[in-house]
Amino acid sequence: MILQVQNLHKEYFIKRFLRKPLRLKAINDLSFSVEKGKTLGVVGESGCGKSTLAKIIMQIERPTQGHILFEDRHINSYTKKVYPEKVQMIFQDPYSSLNPRKKIWKIIAEPLFIRRTHKKKECFEKALTMMEKVGLRSDYAHRYPHMFSGGQRQRIAIARALTLHPEFLILDEPVSALDVSVQAQVLNLLIELQNRFNLSYLFISHDLSVVKHIADMVLVMYLGEIMEYGPREEIFLNPKHPYTKALLASILSIKTKDIEIPIKGELPSAFNPPSGCVYRTRCPFAEERCQKEKPIKRIVENREVSCHFA
Repeated sequence: MILQVQNLHKEYFIKRFLRKPLRLKAINDLSFSVEKGKTLGVVGESGCGKSTLAKIIMQIERPTQGHILFEDRHINSYTKKVYPEKVQMIFQDPYSSLNPRKKIWKIIAEPLFIRRTHKKKECFEKALTMMEKVGLRSDYAHRYPHMFSGGQRQRIAIARALTLHPEFLILDEPVSALDVSVQAQVLNLLIELQNRFNLSYLFISHDLSVVKHIADMVLVMYLGEIMEYGPREEIFLNPKHPYTKALLASILSIKTKDIEIPIKGELPSAFNPPSGCVYRTRCPFAEERCQKEKPIKRIVENREVSCHFA
């Protein structure tokens, strides 16, 4: 395994004037792993903790509890210089993740400039090489970000992330801001790069149809917790958790067994999550046991499920 997340927790405390601080559980007891050269798709509604998870793995945020191992070493044991050479992140919005004042060859070569390991000419040549790998013409090197389409900008972001030859990429909604036709092109590029360089991906998305196209394993999150986790084929063809079934019911093109009523109601507040099973307030099958007893994650037909009745 290239990445192992063990019993991860993340809490935030919101200060209030003359009142007790509010506690927000963004991530609650997350455990999973990513194989070398494979893709783990993380799906769930907005506010379920997907981006928080990405920030913790990137060491932008510190976990409240738990451990993250990269290549069997705790991520805190890596220096600030070495870790970015192994793990990089591609952000959701290609419009805001690129410096509008810089030419794209300088944007792509920026990690090299920061490390001061290459001369300017070498940085330029390296940028041209990366542009070719992501399908951008070399004569675009002296253009600025505003001169490119959304898909081209995301290719620039991918080229920048690959400049240091990382082994692991965190992709936080990388195609959600793009047109559907462009999404397919970028996804195919990511798959091609993965096969070419044996990359491992943590692919975060709320779009299950996109995850179905690229992921090998799927992790379904709700209010910071794992609802279902297992191989893509098992999750999409025969989901076991009611929340997974509700998410899949929104994709008309996917045929699954026993699809139930689509999810209703609003996501509960993370400041005051429901007792017992966090999904019970929206689950059509919830019983008294769901209110009193928190489901224990267990293996059901080759996947991990957090439900009493799966």
